[in-house]
Amino acid sequence: EATIEFLKFEPRDYVAEGDKVVAFGRNYDRMKSTNRFFDNEWACLFVVRDGKIAKVRMYEDTAAFVIAQEPQAAKE
Repeated sequence: EATIEFLKFEPRDYVAEGDKVVAFGRNYDRMKSTNRFFDNEWACLFVVRDGKIAKVRMYEDTAAFVIAQEPQAAKE
């Protein structure tokens, strides 16, 4: 079972040169285990060969993901 509920996925910009395409965007997600919501900005590099995606490299805000996994502190 998935641990993240993807609520919104927004590719925003694309840059292409030669056999490479970079997509920039963000998504808004909910961590199921803690019920915490988080924004995740990302960039994704695609390498295309013979009309097919040959390689993908993803860069994202891992700090937002880690914070969303932490239980919320009890209010005093």
